[in-house]
This record gives sequence, structure tokens and C-alpha cells, in this order.
Amino acid sequence: MNCRYYLVMALLSGLMLCTRPLETTGVTETGTVVTGNLVTASGTPVSASLVKLVPADFDPLKDAQRVRTYADTTDSAGSYAFHAVPLGAYTVLSVNIRERTRAMTGGVNVDAGEDTVAAPVDTLRIPGAIKMTVSDIFDTTNGYVYIPGTFNFVRLRGAGHIVVLDSVPAGTIASVA
Repeated sequence: MNCRYYLVMALLSGLMLCTRPLETTGVTETGTVVTGNLVTASGTPVSASLVKLVPADFDPLKDAQRVRTYADTTDSAGSYAFHAVPLGAYTVLSVNIRERTRAMTGGVNVDAGEDTVAAPVDTLRIPGAIKMTVSDIFDTTNGYVYIPGTFNFVRLRGAGHIVVLDSVPAGTIASVA
């Protein structure tokens, strides 16, 4: 037989020894279910859109590897759901790649004792940009600008203190940090 065959078999055997069977203990995840719906500007449900749930104070550079975010895809009725969501304040971020539209819903709060939280119905719209001048008091060499509760950020690059945050969903942005 081929030497590769034995190598593959040895690797597979090693993997089987390193894994253990799944145990069913009857324990289910606890937490709240966050649900919502996406529509077009005319009110039609939007399917196949990516929806993410992130903490309202999420920093896309500092928190990306250590903070849990949730993701789902809308069904034919434009509905999505996130399961086992812990207490806290969240932002719902949505994007439809095909139509190049986005939405952002802030103020989704999960409080103690709630089984389900319904986020407001949101409308996907063409995104925009935020263009701003950054003051000289900030570290324009190593710093960055971001919208809390989103993945939108731009690194500062020294001279020329104008920054543009692109692909920003339409709506009111509470703050830029």
C-alpha cells in the first residue's frame, strides 16, 4: 500500500483518540431569544440578509476577538432570531449584499426575566458615509475612529486629519468614538 494511506490512517486514528463522544445531559442553553424582521422601503420582507447582534458598546478593534456576537440570516418572511442572549444592551446590524442595503437598530435591551425580546421592524436602505475632521489632540498616528455597537471603523493615518467611515447604515448615529 501507499505510504500516504498509512499516514492518513495514523492521523485519523490519532484524531479519534483525541476526541470524545458528545454527551447528552438534557441541559439546554438559557437566555433570552431576540427576534426581529427586515423589510424594504416599500414594506416587503427581505430574505437572505445577514443580521448580527452585537453589544451596544462594542469596539470593533478591541472587542472583535473577545466579545461574543450573534449572526443569523433572514428567512422568506424577513425574520431572524438569536438564541441564548445574555442580559445587556445590543445593536442589530443588517446587510443585504445583493441589494447593497443596510440597517442598524440600536437600543435592543435584554432584561432579567424576559424570554423573548422583539426588536423593532427595520428597513434596509442604501448606506452612506460619515466624513469628519479629527482634532490634533488625538493620536492621529496610532488611533482609530469607530461607531460603538458596529463593525464600522477607520484607522487614523497621521497627517490629513479627515476620516471617512464608509458603509454606514441610514439613521441616527448616537456617537462616534
